[in-house]
Parts: sequence; C-alpha cells; structure tokens
Amino acid sequence: MQRFRKQNEFLRMDIHKLVFLLLIVRLLLCCIDVALVRDHIKSQANERRRSAYNIWTIHFVPPRLMNISKATNELNETQESLNVANSISENEFDKWTILLTINDEYFDFFQNWWLFFVRLNLPVKVLVIAEDGDVFRKIMANYAAYTYVERSELDIEEETYFDSNVRRKIAFSRISHIIRYLKNGTNILYSDIDTVWLKNPFSYFTGACDMWVQMEDENIYSTGFLAISSNVKTCNFMQRWRHVLKYKIQDDRPVFNALLKYTDIRPCPLDDDKFAAGPTFRRLTDAQRQETVIVHNTNFELAHVMKRERFKMWKLWNNGTDKDLGSLDDLKNDNQVNETVVG
Repeated sequence: MQRFRKQNEFLRMDIHKLVFLLLIVRLLLCCIDVALVRDHIKSQANERRRSAYNIWTIHFVPPRLMNISKATNELNETQESLNVANSISENEFDKWTILLTINDEYFDFFQNWWLFFVRLNLPVKVLVIAEDGDVFRKIMANYAAYTYVERSELDIEEETYFDSNVRRKIAFSRISHIIRYLKNGTNILYSDIDTVWLKNPFSYFTGACDMWVQMEDENIYSTGFLAISSNVKTCNFMQRWRHVLKYKIQDDRPVFNALLKYTDIRPCPLDDDKFAAGPTFRRLTDAQRQETVIVHNTNFELAHVMKRERFKMWKLWNNGTDKDLGSLDDLKNDNQVNETVVG
C-alpha cells in the first residue's frame, strides 16, 4: 500500500513536470509565432515598398484595362495624321507646346517660372491650363498676350498637398489635356509648375525616343517633367495611363512606371544632374549647379510655403527686381478680364 502511494506521488510529480514542460514549450512556440508574424509583416512591407512601381502590385487595375488593344477605334482615326518624332532640333519649336497646369495656390510659382523662362527666349508656344476661376482671371489679365490659356473643368480651391485626392484629380485632368494635343499632332512638353528652367531643355531631347523623362530615382521615372512626341504609341500609352487612373483615382507615378514596363514605347531618361529633382540639386556642387538645365522642387514637401523657402535658399526665387524682366507688383486686377478661353 505504501509502495502504491509512493508510485502515485511520483506519477503526480511527473505529470506536473510534464504539464510545466508543455507550458514552456507552448510559450516558446508562441514567441516563435510572434517573431515569424512580425518578420513576415516586415518583409511584406519592404516588398511593397520595393515593388511599388511593379505592375503586379497594382491590384486595383482590372485585367481588361491592362490588355487594352494598342489600336483602339479612336487611335485608328488619327493614326495616319501622326508622325514619329525621333529627335528634336532647336529649329523645330513650332512642333512643340509647353503645357502647364496651375491653380490659384501656385500662381506665385507660375510667376517665378515665367520670369526664368523668358530669359531663355525660346520661340515655343506655352499653354496654361487654369484649374480655378481666380487663377484663370489672373492669367488672362497678365499673360494672355504671351500664352495660350484654357479653363479646365475642375475648380480647385483647397490646398493641393502631395498625397491628396485633389492633386490626383489635377494629375488625371492633366493627362486628358496632353492626350488631346498629342492626337492633334502636337508634341507636348509637360512641366510641373514648381520648376525653374535655367537652360534650354529642348536641346537635350535627342535620339530615337518617344518621350524624354526626368528621373526621380535611379530606376524611377518622374511624371513632373515629360517631353512626349506625338505618335500612335504615345497616344495609346497615355490613354492606358488615363484608363487606370479613371478606374481608381490614385498617385499617377507608380502607375506610369508600371505601365512603362509593358509597353513598346521608347522612353529616354534625362540626366538627373542636369534635370535635377530637389534631393539631387541639394547634393550638387556649385560647379555642377552651373550645368543644371532645370530644377524640380520635389521631395514631396506637403506645404507650398516650404517649396518657396527652398527656392529662396537656392537663390531660385525671383522677386521681380530684375530690370529686364519687370516687376510682378503691377499685376492687373482680377475683375478686369472676362472669363473667356483663349485656345
């Protein structure tokens, strides 16, 4: 009997030890599971960042949009009237139009862009598309004699932060305007308004290319400075880009880069030292800055005032004191013009 009790005690002790060991094992397994989940989430996040410009990560693009025919009915109607422009010489300015889109918030950036632009004395058409009534009246009152002005269907009055639907709507509208002119046989140089042109950019658009694009990073094309030749392939590409953004309003840059991987157009990257984004220009030496063609005030600043202060710091903000350029203080009153469109 006593022996039987001892055996029961040993058995209970063994069971307790076994339960304790099982709890320890379970705890270790839970820790491993947590670590694995954490590493998985981290790796997934890194993969999303690395592949942000890969077409397969754009899960909201329906397959039917990615397989749009390269010769739609619309393109067939204009195919015969479009010619491929393989290179650009300074004597071909009549084939090109500079396209800008602005709202009233960035009217001062347009003034700054214009004061630098007129120094270059380029005989090229400038088309300004106004995104609200206030900026339309200002452009018409002060620049209509020098530019072509159009009023868009948008009416942007709030601040256009980088990662906002307002900015995305403007980007979508801009693509529609570019397509319209490309289909008419006009080569388009689109430039964001937060740029400064220091040299003639057209002389760098050479080679057998369909478009010349500023680089945002080593392998990422920017959508803020695009020189696009008018031909069937570029029209088709721009329409596909527009189709995707129409399906879901979103950041236009990843879609642009993703579609470039699955197209037969020939994009040519522009020298990132000469066509410098904000982070690139910041690291350039004084000697290198002397060779810069355009400076694009990127780096995704959220506030308009931060961009302006950065240009001032780089001595790229013209306050209108240059005698040869005139002053901006003599702007006409907004109500001196009618709301008509000059095309």
